[in-house]
Amino acid sequence: MTAESLSQLSAAHQTSGFLKVLVIAVNFPPDAEVGAKRVAGFCRYLREFGIQPVVLTVEDRFHRVLDETVPVPQGVPVVRTSFPNPLHWYRRLRVQLRRNPKVSVAPEEVPPAVPKGGFFRHQLLALLETPDEYWGWYFPAIRAAEELIHTEPIAAVLSSGPPWTSHLIARHLKKKYRIPWLADFRDPWTSNPWRRRLPQWRQHIDRWLEASCLRWADLVACVTDGMRTLFAEQYPVSAAKFVTLTNGFDGSNSTKPRTTFQSSQLLFLHLGELYGGRRIDTFCKALVDLTHAGIINPANTKVLFVGPNDAAIVAAAQQVAPELFRNNCIEFKPRVPWDEGQRLLDRADVLLIFQGDHSCGVTAKFYEYLRTGKPIFAIVTHGDLSAILKTTRSGVWADPKDPEDIASKFVDVLNLPVRSSEEVERLAQLYHFRSLTKRLAGWIRILAVP
Repeated sequence: MTAESLSQLSAAHQTSGFLKVLVIAVNFPPDAEVGAKRVAGFCRYLREFGIQPVVLTVEDRFHRVLDETVPVPQGVPVVRTSFPNPLHWYRRLRVQLRRNPKVSVAPEEVPPAVPKGGFFRHQLLALLETPDEYWGWYFPAIRAAEELIHTEPIAAVLSSGPPWTSHLIARHLKKKYRIPWLADFRDPWTSNPWRRRLPQWRQHIDRWLEASCLRWADLVACVTDGMRTLFAEQYPVSAAKFVTLTNGFDGSNSTKPRTTFQSSQLLFLHLGELYGGRRIDTFCKALVDLTHAGIINPANTKVLFVGPNDAAIVAAAQQVAPELFRNNCIEFKPRVPWDEGQRLLDRADVLLIFQGDHSCGVTAKFYEYLRTGKPIFAIVTHGDLSAILKTTRSGVWADPKDPEDIASKFVDVLNLPVRSSEEVERLAQLYHFRSLTKRLAGWIRILAVP
C-alpha cells in the first residue's frame, strides 16, 4: 500500500460508529468509464448513512482513458494496486513482431464481433481475457483485500462489475471469511446482447463463473427491473436475492429546463460511445427523408456525436447520408472531459440515445440527460428504456430498424410540452445518487448487522 493509502486508512480507522465496507471495483475515478461514476457516486454518500467505504481498485495506469474532472470522493480511502497483465505482454510481442517485415500479423486491436487473425488468435485472446482482461488483478487484489480485512473491521464487501474480476475477488473473500457480500451487476454477464462472439468453451466457463457468483452473493443489485427479471428466470433458486438499483446522477441540476429552443440552430446531441449493436444509419436515413420533405433544414440543424465511435457504424451512416455529412449537419467529435460534456448538455436542444436491440437495459447517460429537463429521443427497441421514458415523460423512442418511425418520432420530439422546474426536480431527486445510496446503505446494514 502507498503512504497516501495508509494515511487515508488511518484517518478512516478513527471514525467511530461507522460500518466499514470494502468496495472492489476496477472502474473508479479518475477512470473515464461510465461505471466509475456509479461506484464513486455510491462512495460519495455512504458516509451520510453511517457507512465508511474503503475502495480497492487498480492503479491509474491500467485505465484506458483518464478524466481528472471527475474527482475521487472526499474522505474515502482508496487502495490502488498493480498487477501483471499477460494480454498486454501479448500485444507488446505483436508490436515487436510487426517490426519484422518477414512476419505477417493482423493489426493490434481488441477483436470485434467477427474475430480477425484466424482460429488460433481467437482462442488465445479468449483465454487471455477470461473472464476479462483484468484477470491478472485477481491475486494482487486478494492480497491487498486480506491485508485490509486483517487490519480494518470490514463489515461487508461491495463489488461492482464489469469487469467481472471484481466479483471473483469478492467471491473468494466471501468463501474464506464469510463476510456479507453485495454484488453490483451493471450489465448482464453471459446474456448481454452486445457481448462479442466467444468460443463455446469460454461461454461455458463464463456461465459457470456467473452462476457461482450469483449463488455465493448475499444480495445482487441489478441496474434495471428487466435485468433483475432476466436473472430471476435464469437462476430461479437465487431469485429472492435480486434487487433493482438503477444508475443515477450526481451534483445539482446545473442546467435549466427548456422553455423554448435556444437558438436558430437546433442542436441534437449524443454524448458517449457508439459501439456494439448500436446503429445510426436508419436515423441518418430518416434525416435525409425529412430534409427532402422540407420538414427540417440542414442549415439550421446540427446533429453532434461526441465520444469514441465504431468506424463501421459511422461508415454505414455516411453511406446513406453523404450530403448531410458534407455540409456538417451531422458531425463527430472525440471524447471530451466530463465537465465539458456537461456544458454541451446545457447547449443542446434534444438529447439522443442509441441503444439498438438491447431491450434489457437503460444506458447510464439517460440519467444524466434526465436531470436537464430536455427532451430525450431514444432509438431503441421496446424494453426497459422505452418504459422509463414513458413513466418519466422525458421523451420518445423509435424502432431502430424503421426510418419511417424514426422520422415520425423526430417531429414528435420537437413538439414535446414544456417541463416545469418542479417536475424536473421531482424526477431528478428519484435518481440522485444520494437517494440511491440511501437504499444501498439500508441493504448493507441488513446484511452486516445481525
